[in-house]
Amino acid sequence: MKSPVMPAIEELLHAAFDAAPLPAVLADGPEHLLVAANEACVAEFGTVPLRLPVGQAVPELAATGLPAALDEVYDTGRPVLLEERLVRSRGADRYYSIMCVPARGGVAVFCRDQTERVRREEALAEEEARNRNMAVALQRSLLPQRIVQPDEIRLAACYLPALVRYEDAGLDDEPVLEVGGDWYDAIPLGAGRTALVVGGVTPEAGGVGVRAAAVMGRLRAAVRAYASQNLPPGEVMYHLDRHAVEFDGERTGTAVATLVYAVHDADTGSLTYANAGHLPPLLRLPDGYVVTLDGASGPAVGTGDWTWLEAAVAVPPGSYMAFYTQGLLERGTADLRRVFARAPEEEPPRPGAGPVDLVRDHILASIDPLSVSSGNLDPSGAVRTDDVALLVAHAPVWTGGRAALFRSASIELVGGPEIAAHARSYTAGVLTTWGLAADLTDTAVLAVSELVANAVTHGTAPVVLRLRRTDRRLIIDVADQSDHLPRRRLARETDEDGRGISIIAAVAAAWGARPLPEGKAVWCEFEF
Repeated sequence: MKSPVMPAIEELLHAAFDAAPLPAVLADGPEHLLVAANEACVAEFGTVPLRLPVGQAVPELAATGLPAALDEVYDTGRPVLLEERLVRSRGADRYYSIMCVPARGGVAVFCRDQTERVRREEALAEEEARNRNMAVALQRSLLPQRIVQPDEIRLAACYLPALVRYEDAGLDDEPVLEVGGDWYDAIPLGAGRTALVVGGVTPEAGGVGVRAAAVMGRLRAAVRAYASQNLPPGEVMYHLDRHAVEFDGERTGTAVATLVYAVHDADTGSLTYANAGHLPPLLRLPDGYVVTLDGASGPAVGTGDWTWLEAAVAVPPGSYMAFYTQGLLERGTADLRRVFARAPEEEPPRPGAGPVDLVRDHILASIDPLSVSSGNLDPSGAVRTDDVALLVAHAPVWTGGRAALFRSASIELVGGPEIAAHARSYTAGVLTTWGLAADLTDTAVLAVSELVANAVTHGTAPVVLRLRRTDRRLIIDVADQSDHLPRRRLARETDEDGRGISIIAAVAAAWGARPLPEGKAVWCEFEF
C-alpha cells in the first residue's frame, strides 16, 4: 500500500506538472493508466490516448524500464530516476533521464532530454579513444619494427600497452589500451657486439599517451646516436644524461627516464652494462641459477647526477638474459626470478619459434591474474595500469656441424712494419683452414694488411689480430695500445698516408673503431 502524500506537496506537483517545460505524464492507480499529459509531452511524442497504461499510451517509453519503475514508485512511495535511457521518438534516437515521483494516488513522470550531453560525452570518448589509438600506433612505430637477430645471440622482445579502466566505466566495460613510455631496442655495433636497451619514461617527463611516446622516441634516437659512436655503456649514459638535462630547452634537473644500456660481446662472451635508475637485468646461467645484475646502478637520466658506473659479467654459452620494465613486476621480483629460472627451452615446435621465444612467452604468461595475453581482470576488477617492455637474449650452445661455422683465432704481433707480412700469412692460413672462398680470403688478407699497417704507423705496440667467423660473416679486429681513433678522410695526391681506412671502407661490408680500457680496436666485416 502506497504511503499518503501531503496536500501541499500534491499542489506543488500539480503546478509543476502543468507548467513543466519537460515532457510529463500523470499515471493513476496500480495499472498506471494515463490521465494527463502536458503540452511539452504532446509536442515531443504527439497526441497520446488517455486511460491506457502509460507503456501503451506512450510506447516510446516502454523500452526504457518505465513500467517497472512505475510499479516501484507506486508500491514504495519513493521516487525513482532512470538515467540516460535511449528513446526513439519520431524516428530519431534521443536520450532522456526519466524521473518518477508519487502524486495524486499515482505517479508523475518527467522526461529531461539529455541527448546533447550524451552526444558530447560520446564524442569526447571517441576522441579520447582516437588519441589512445594514435598513441599506441605512435609507440609501436617508434619501437623496432623487427627485432634484429645477431649472428651469435638470439633475441625475443615484446611491448604491451597498459590496460586501463577509468572511474566512470562500468564493470562490464572492457579496459582500454593506454601506452606509456617503455621501450626496448637491440643495436648492432659490429665485430660481434650488440647493444641491448630497455627503458621507461618517468611520470614527471611524460606520464602516458602521446607525450610519453614522443619522449620515448627522442630518447631512443639519442641512445642509438651515442651507440653508433661505439662508446662504452657508462659513457653512453653520461652523454644521454646531459642530453636529457636540457630536454625541453632548459635545465630542469628532473628525471626523464630510467634505462639499462648493455653491450654483449660475443668474442669475449661478456656483458658490459650501465644502469640509470632502472630495474636490474637478470642473467640465467646454463645450470638455471639466476643472477641479478645490480653491479652498476646510477640515477635516472635527466638529473645531471650521472656518475658513469659500469659493470661486466661473463655470459657463458647456454645463458639467457632478461631486460624488463616495471609493468612486468606486478607479481614481484622474487616471482620473476623463479619464473625465469623455470622457463622451458623446449616445447612442441611452433613455426618461427626458438628457445628464446619460448622463454619470453613463459615469462609473459606467468603474469597472473593480470594476464598479458588475454587482459583478464582479477576478482577486484583492477587492471594492469603500467605498460610492459621485455627483451630476452640467449647465447646458444653451438653443436654438431653448426659449431664449425663459429670459429675464432688470434695472435699478438710484436715488431715493426714487418709484422704486416706476418699478419697476412697468418690470416691466409687460418681462413684456408676454415674453408672460406679464395676470393674472400684474398680480400680479407688485404684488409688485415691495411689495418695492421695502420696500427704499426699510428698506434702503439703490442698489436693483437683477431679473426672470427660466424654462419654469416667474417670479422677482422685489430687492437693496439693507442687511444687515437682513426677516421675516414679524403687523401690528397701528395699524401703518403690516409688511404688505408678508405680501402677498408671500399672492400668491407662494414667497419668501425671503438675505445678499449687500454687503447683501441679497429674492425671490419665481410658477409658471405
